[in-house]
Amino acid sequence: MIMIYNVNFATGKLEAIDATDKNDLPVGTVLHLNGYNNPDSVIVHNFGINHGFSGAEAYGAKYQTVSLEDFHYGQQDAHTLMWLRDKTSGKIQTYITEKVLTSEEVRELKAKADANQAAKDAYQVKAAAERLRLSEIGKALFLKHIPETAQALIVAERHKDESDMMTDYFSHTTTATVIIGYSMHKKDLFSEMRKAAARIPETEHLGPGRGHFEPRVIIGADFQSNGSYYSKGHGSHWHRELTQDETGKTIFFGTKEEAEKYIADKGTPETIGFDGIPIPFYWEIDEREIEHREKYSMGAGYYLKDGFSDSSGWCVSKQGKFRDRWDDGLFVSMGKRCIFEEAKRAAA
Repeated sequence: MIMIYNVNFATGKLEAIDATDKNDLPVGTVLHLNGYNNPDSVIVHNFGINHGFSGAEAYGAKYQTVSLEDFHYGQQDAHTLMWLRDKTSGKIQTYITEKVLTSEEVRELKAKADANQAAKDAYQVKAAAERLRLSEIGKALFLKHIPETAQALIVAERHKDESDMMTDYFSHTTTATVIIGYSMHKKDLFSEMRKAAARIPETEHLGPGRGHFEPRVIIGADFQSNGSYYSKGHGSHWHRELTQDETGKTIFFGTKEEAEKYIADKGTPETIGFDGIPIPFYWEIDEREIEHREKYSMGAGYYLKDGFSDSSGWCVSKQGKFRDRWDDGLFVSMGKRCIFEEAKRAAA
């Protein structure tokens, strides 16, 4: 008989998983997930053991569940479950509770889940039809505006940061995509990307000569005050009225010239006395890099962005073909918005 094992992190040893006492849980059994806001779900159907593959008995039965949080269907394998009475730690784990809902309560849950599933299916059918429509429009626009010999597209994407630093999770979603140019080669040239970025208002700040320039007030001498030591060259937190707006956000500019003018208008930062010693302060312009070169493992390649790969904001990069074909998502993006047609209408 094939066995499956789990690592016991308390002992560092492998322990065999036995699902036999979890294969016949009654419909209505409440399952509790320890972690991720601790949601509960209910078993509404037992699919049994799938004997279509070797070792199926070791994995046990598969259950259909309904979430008590959002009333959506899910599935749970018997071998992944533990009895709540055997809980010994706070690890993330789905537990079998002693609570069992009545058949009437299960029917009501299934009715809600069926309604949600029907709405989801209808939305997916509608979304698929709309995607097909936009894809066909985009293909026609590609034939009209993108040369057949083009090797890459210059694409602007709006990112939304989905990272969770507490769990060491870093990612983003793309909420909008606009094709802003094409290239006859595959080289990553920032000058080419910047020129294309200037074509739409959303990415003008990434265009030629643009950047991220922050005027900062800097400590001009080493000193001690109230038991703390402050070093020359570090930022001042006594002049925030000069470096932050009325909402507390850091003031920055798109060009170095604008930052220099701001500094000239504000004048030399005020000297402050600490324990009778006058400490001078001076201005410095901190330039944040918007040309990112991340062609390494886990890197995001070459791209323009006022921020980092997973931060919220607009990003400009080049995208090539896959097996001599453009990704269908690019056709959809062109179908949603074609800046080449927008330029024609503006020129008319």
